[in-house]
Amino acid sequence: MGNTDDFFSSNQKLPSKIKTEIVRKYLRAWSVILSSKHKKIGYVDLFSGTGYFIDKDGHREPSTPIEVMEFCACYYRDMAKNFYIHFNEPNVEYFNALSENLKNHRMWPHIQRRLTLTHEFISAENLEEFIRPYPCLYFLDPFGYGGYSIESISKILSGRGNDILFFFNFNRFNMDISHPSEKIKSQSEIFLGVESKAELLEKIHSLHGREKQKAIVDHIWSALENCLPEKCYVVPFEFEFQDKERTSHYLVFVSKNITGRKIAREVMSGLRTEEGGEFRFSLKKSQKTQGLFSNYYLLGDLLLKRFSRQQVTVREIINIYDTENPRNSYVDKDYKDSLKQLREQGIIAVEKPDGKRVPDSQMPDTSIVTFLR
Repeated sequence: MGNTDDFFSSNQKLPSKIKTEIVRKYLRAWSVILSSKHKKIGYVDLFSGTGYFIDKDGHREPSTPIEVMEFCACYYRDMAKNFYIHFNEPNVEYFNALSENLKNHRMWPHIQRRLTLTHEFISAENLEEFIRPYPCLYFLDPFGYGGYSIESISKILSGRGNDILFFFNFNRFNMDISHPSEKIKSQSEIFLGVESKAELLEKIHSLHGREKQKAIVDHIWSALENCLPEKCYVVPFEFEFQDKERTSHYLVFVSKNITGRKIAREVMSGLRTEEGGEFRFSLKKSQKTQGLFSNYYLLGDLLLKRFSRQQVTVREIINIYDTENPRNSYVDKDYKDSLKQLREQGIIAVEKPDGKRVPDSQMPDTSIVTFLR
């Protein structure tokens, strides 16, 4: 397992809050869909921690295990009676604290028969042992990137209804991949596989900075997208060092369900920020940026280029662009805000199917957009 780095050198504050919020919100949306189709669903967290983290003021804040218990408390009558949980924490001290914190939670008497609590060392070789025979949301959050591999992730995803969120230490991986120590280099080889790592090293041989980062993550995202016979979808949430202008970590969502991808994007888009204390958090290419037209979303430029001189509905624009660019991170609001801005500049015309004008504040799915350039 990779070592900790300066991302974890101070109280985790906003990073932990954002991770926890993404998991909590996705779990709720995922469980509503899956519980209507399956008699049994679950949540598996193999690096659970203590259940709490300490914020910048020294206050104790709930992390994912306690938030999952709160989820059970809120929705117990609806579906939590068919909801099963597996928490695992390899660290002895953390495990003991987690056990105590869970048993002190008000939901413990109600959920304990469907909650498994283990203290096992997790590796890419034994992770398969923790895969459940029913649909689960899996969360992997080790300090480094050890404990799982592309192959083990594919085994999780092969299960019906399974989705996964994992915290990937890009900063550590980037340093380790070409490290002189065979022991350290082996971690990246375990994660990618021997052949895949060799391919990546060839790709990045003469690259540096952002170009190198792009090549690395493109390689990893592609490996995840193609880890099963059916198409998988990847949605990464990027954590950046504010003072170093480089990426620290990614919280990566992977699913073979396109609806899951849509939900994950919506959840992450509600949490993206340009600044967040020590770190910035962003969904790639989602912030406002200077494009061809002043104060426009970059997306507006892309849509103008793709649909130049065409007449299409708003929903067709979203569906076509999304299909052609499956790794994009835009949500419906991004598309509609961009179209509104293009309309303000007189670059597109928007009308209802009956030919009537669409109010400036609206951009319904059925609206017909005419690109004038």
